[in-house]
Amino acid sequence: MDPEAATTVSNLGALQQTSFFSVAALSIVLYDHAQTLSKEVELIWIGTVSPLTLLYFVNRYMGNAMLIAGTIVSVSTALSTKVSYKLLEFEAWGTLVNVWVVQSIMQPRIFAMYHRSKRVGAFLGVCFLAEIVTTAVILWLNVGPHSSFAMTSITVFTGQLCVATGIRGNFMVMTYVPIVCFELLLFILAARISAKNILEVIRLGGTERRMNSLMRVLARDSLIYFLINLAITIIFIILWLALSPIYGQGISVPLVDFVVVTTGSRLALSLRGHRARNGVWVGGVQPGARNHDMDEAIPLHALGVNDDSWPSKS
Repeated sequence: MDPEAATTVSNLGALQQTSFFSVAALSIVLYDHAQTLSKEVELIWIGTVSPLTLLYFVNRYMGNAMLIAGTIVSVSTALSTKVSYKLLEFEAWGTLVNVWVVQSIMQPRIFAMYHRSKRVGAFLGVCFLAEIVTTAVILWLNVGPHSSFAMTSITVFTGQLCVATGIRGNFMVMTYVPIVCFELLLFILAARISAKNILEVIRLGGTERRMNSLMRVLARDSLIYFLINLAITIIFIILWLALSPIYGQGISVPLVDFVVVTTGSRLALSLRGHRARNGVWVGGVQPGARNHDMDEAIPLHALGVNDDSWPSKS
């Protein structure tokens, strides 16, 4: 077998394997959406429209659209290289936007945990803006109009399969570095205030269970979110550096889409669900408990924060 034919056979095998992964990721996301649809209607669409409503819509529905686009490219034999290029470009930029959306869901919770500290808010805002600019520039250099990113086709019995070429694995890994750094910052801030609150409760002779339920939800979500993203980052780096670009693009992108869509939507539903079940409070201990060094636990609305922990204008 000549080298060109061997490469074609190898690429066909890789495309088949990655198409299975794309279909699986899309199926799980759609199943998860179906499972949470009743909660979505109850907690997101019924009631006051807030910034979280828009963020949830972008995260859930654009995320579904991105996975559908990527799956169509991986399994269809009727697409032209031009259409496939546009669909993969949409998936690449949509994935990055969805990452920013989930981080936007997380930031107001950190802000609320710090009692709407202007210093914390300004610090997060500057770091978030720096992350957006850095990641956008890196991705633009890798898949933008002046990059080496292109689509080629492989002829099969039923038509042609389109394959992305010119994507540099080291650039894709670099795209994820500022994202991980910012999420590490969010985790450190959440862990710091959570530890402070736990120590305060212990100092007052209470137990961890007396720490208010909102703070426990925020701390739990921050920890789970960070650990999931740490695992995804490791897998993402291995796929792009150790395997061919076909595997890197065909597995890592649907994987990131799947994680971002499911974690983002469930973060939003978790906090809205907590608000629906309980009174929402900010502070280290439950209302009425003794508190020497921290602010008294007070209603969230009294701090100017709405039910989504989104800071209102002062």
